[in-house]
Amino acid sequence: MQLVNNIINSGVRYYNEYTPLTSSEVIDDFGNKAVNFCSTQYLGIPWRADFNEQINSIKIDGSFFGSLGSNYLGGTHPSRLKLENKIKKLMSYPKALCFASGWAANYSICEYLSKDYDLIVSDIKNHNSVITGLKANHVKKLIVDLNETDLSEIVKDYKEDRIAVIYPTVEGITGVETFLKFSNLDDRRKVTIITDECHSFGILGHLGIKQHGFIRPDIRMIGFSKSLGIMGAAVLSSEVLINDLTQIASPWIYSTAIPPIIWDVISISLDISLECKKERIQIIDKANLLRSELNRFGISHSGSLHITGINFPSSIDPRHIENDLKSLGFFVIISEPPTTKNDELISRIAIQPTHTYQDIRKLVKCIFELLYI
Repeated sequence: MQLVNNIINSGVRYYNEYTPLTSSEVIDDFGNKAVNFCSTQYLGIPWRADFNEQINSIKIDGSFFGSLGSNYLGGTHPSRLKLENKIKKLMSYPKALCFASGWAANYSICEYLSKDYDLIVSDIKNHNSVITGLKANHVKKLIVDLNETDLSEIVKDYKEDRIAVIYPTVEGITGVETFLKFSNLDDRRKVTIITDECHSFGILGHLGIKQHGFIRPDIRMIGFSKSLGIMGAAVLSSEVLINDLTQIASPWIYSTAIPPIIWDVISISLDISLECKKERIQIIDKANLLRSELNRFGISHSGSLHITGINFPSSIDPRHIENDLKSLGFFVIISEPPTTKNDELISRIAIQPTHTYQDIRKLVKCIFELLYI
């Protein structure tokens, strides 16, 4: 108990246990309920009745279990192959490869790039999995803000190199989108483009699978843990590239393999997500209301889709604000360095279809009053 008290008194966040009641409501160990505004399970699929009905209908036998810790021991399970085939057809790519997590997928991509490319252009908003993967594998890197970079200039400066560009379509805390720029469109074919779509997959377009921006990526990494609410990820690309990636990433595929039944659960969640057109419309509509209210109260923020980053003054104590919001019935987390950069304090507000307009307005009003009154 003394250790816990020392952690709390030091100002470091002490993580209490919270149990989700719905996609937008949690309860703590003391029975206190709060509206959850920081969940990244954007579509709330795990709480849907149709999802749970289909999960319960899966016929389970012994082949659905075991980690298949090596391809020599267990081979590649048909459930994974079935999911990969479904995803490649859905996304119109020649081949797909599934991983246990987006972290493993991103790291594996970086390991592949380091062996086959001379220069990796990495966006400053990339996830830690990309940053770690590039650091671990010795390759020439150029870290830039792609929203402010003309890639044609990089192609001109590094014309003898094989160049790959990797970036998140939507950053997971600020909600900032990334759009590539080529002053000479012919330079597009001189680079390999890789997108990390963990936070945009499931949200964009009629079916939630629309590519972000106007440039088709050579490699798409889609995460399942956000919109689908299930662990896992998939990488989509050409047959040649996926075959090469399979060889390089073998430890990440097999040593960290998940029970095969999870691939079937992911497939069910994917099918349901395709039908969530109404939910996607509700999310964007309510996120726009949130930003409109923030503008009305003069609160600094970022983001233009489903994620909004609220910028808090560096002078505040983030733990006090979090606790005050909990006492008012809101579960909100304020991210700080090293998760954020330049001493920024940012709260990711992720809108769910089940959030009410009243709760959104009340949240913004409460934040304003805690900061300025």
